[in-house]
Amino acid sequence: NREQYRELAGLPANPEIFYNFDIEETTISLYGQVDFNTEVAGRVLDGQFGLRYEMNDADMTFFTEDTSLPPQSFAERSDNTLLPSLVLRYELAEDLMLRAAYTETIRRPEMSQLNSYVRYFPDVTDIGYGTATGGNPNLKPVESTNIDFSLEWYFAPESSLYATYFTRDIEGFVYDSVVAQDYQGPTDDEPYTYIVSLPDNTSNGKLDGWEFGAIYFPDYLPGLLDGLGVQASYTLLDSSQDIPIFDRETGELNGYSNQPIFGVSDSSYSGVLVYDNNELSMRLSYVWRDDFLNNYEARLFANPLGVYRKPERSMDFQLTYNVTENLTLTFDATNLTEEIYQSYYQYPDTHNFGSSLYSRTFALGARFKI
Repeated sequence: NREQYRELAGLPANPEIFYNFDIEETTISLYGQVDFNTEVAGRVLDGQFGLRYEMNDADMTFFTEDTSLPPQSFAERSDNTLLPSLVLRYELAEDLMLRAAYTETIRRPEMSQLNSYVRYFPDVTDIGYGTATGGNPNLKPVESTNIDFSLEWYFAPESSLYATYFTRDIEGFVYDSVVAQDYQGPTDDEPYTYIVSLPDNTSNGKLDGWEFGAIYFPDYLPGLLDGLGVQASYTLLDSSQDIPIFDRETGELNGYSNQPIFGVSDSSYSGVLVYDNNELSMRLSYVWRDDFLNNYEARLFANPLGVYRKPERSMDFQLTYNVTENLTLTFDATNLTEEIYQSYYQYPDTHNFGSSLYSRTFALGARFKI
C-alpha cells in the first residue's frame, strides 16, 4: 500500500527512483587451520594455528542528482590480505585455565566512504575559499593486530571468575583529510580555492584494556529458586588515536593531535540477574558506560571540535517460556528506565549539542516449530 501512504503524506504516489551507487564486489577467502595438543609440566597445552587469505575486488559506479556534476562516476578498488591467528590454552590446574591469543583482523570501508564524487560549495560568506566534500575509492581496510590473555577459575560446575588483558594496535583509521584545490565553479568566474575534505587512512590508534568478570549460579538453592544466578563484568580501557590537524585555509598537514579513540569509554560495567529453570528463563540486565569522545564536528569553523557523549546506561528484560517442545513464548522489554542520551561540545555545562530519549519498548512473541 505504498501509494496510499504516500498520498496521505501529500507525496507523489509513484516517485521517480534514484540510484545512489551500483557496486559489484567479489571476495574470495581461503582458510587453513591446524589443531595441536601436547603436555607441558604434566599439564595439557592445546590450541589452534590458522591462516586466512582474502582477495577482494570491487567495480563501483556512483550516481548523483546534482545537475552540475556528470551523471556517473566510476572507480575500482582491490586488496589482498593475509590474516594469521594463534590460540593457546594451558591447564594450570584442574579448575584454573590460562588462555592466550594472537590475531590479525581487518575492517573494510563503508560504501558511502568510497563515493568518488566530490561536491563543491562556493564561498557565500566571504571567508576566502569554498568547501567541498566527497569520498575516496582508494581507501584501504583498517588493520588491527590483537593480543589477548585471560585467566579463568572455575570454582564450581556452573560458576567462574576471570580476568582478561587485551591490546589492539590499529592502523589506517579512516579520518577526513583536507587538501586545498583550485576548482572552476558553476559560474564563468576564475577558478578559486576550495578546501576539499575527503576520507583517508590517515589515523592510527592503540587500545589496551582489562576486563574482570564473574558468573555465579549457587548449587544449594531449593525448589523454585534453583537456577537463579548472576553475571557481572567491569572493563577498564586506555585508548589513543592520532588525529591529523590541517590548516583551515591551505589544507596543509600541520601535525597530529593525540585523542581517545572515538566511541570508546574509559570504563564500563554490566550486571545480569539470571533465572533458568526448566521451561522458564528470565534475564534482567543493566549496562553502564562512562562518557566518551564521539566525533569531531564541523572542523572548518567549529571551536571546540570534539563532540562528547555523557555516561550512558540501559536496563533491559527478557523472558522465555517453553509451553511445549514445539511452542515458545517470549517477552522483551528495553530501556525500562527511559534514559536520556546527551551529547555536548567540550564544555558540558554551556555547550549542549543534543538530547535524545530512546523509546521504552515491549515486545511479545511466539515461536512454533514442527
